[in-house]
Amino acid sequence: MAASLYEEEDLPFPRDWDVSARIDVACLEPKYPGPCKGYFPRYYYNVTTKTCEQFIYGGCQANGNNFETLQECQRRCRSRIDVACLDPKYPGPCVGYFPRYYFNVTTKTCEQFIYGGCQANGNNFETLLECQRRCASRVDVACREPKYSGPCKGYFPRYYYDNTTKTCKQFIYGGCQGNGNNFGTLEECKNRCWVKPPQVCTYPKDSGPCLAYMPMWYFNTLTKTCEEFVYGGCGGNENKFRTFADCDNKCKKFLGVIPRA
Repeated sequence: MAASLYEEEDLPFPRDWDVSARIDVACLEPKYPGPCKGYFPRYYYNVTTKTCEQFIYGGCQANGNNFETLQECQRRCRSRIDVACLDPKYPGPCVGYFPRYYFNVTTKTCEQFIYGGCQANGNNFETLLECQRRCASRVDVACREPKYSGPCKGYFPRYYYDNTTKTCKQFIYGGCQGNGNNFGTLEECKNRCWVKPPQVCTYPKDSGPCLAYMPMWYFNTLTKTCEEFVYGGCGGNENKFRTFADCDNKCKKFLGVIPRA
């Protein structure tokens, strides 16, 4: 499991957190009949209506949101999704400035937005960690599948998640009968499968109340890179490093990518 990579104090989710209650990211994928022309009644989870609905699957290149029975769809998705996480990003009608986080069902990650201060919906969290605890899942089952080029002889550069190195790697997909661990872009692979960095790396940039001029580095969870900032010399939080290398070694190594294997 991904959590074994962390020391106890670095775990991004508390040990008593109910993993089964969080989102299965396969349920967030769009309805996809595929390019083939077969006629196979299937079910998918509709994040807009928050119900399992029937559709016609063509017979090839399915995504994860494809179930043979209504019961399978409901068991996999409806009972495991916190519907608050499916609410749209909503700043509200007020004009305050409150940095908050929401779960983006498209990117399947928690992202920052500016909340106006009133009439929030459920998808509104004060910290990144709170959003991740409530909504974001651990590495899902597609990311644990082996690299599989398929039997066809096409040449389609794709990315897959390597569970041994914990990185996204490029490979050549033949064009048919792939599995779920097959992504069109590096970013898609990382957004779906990347291992969360230690908790310290999720803290926001904080210069502290003092006025010294001390160039430091912090890990930016939005850009997923280490960036320079000026630390005032007191206060702040632990997401500050004296060198880029220190920051990179602590945080960004969890987002690595290795050239095609």
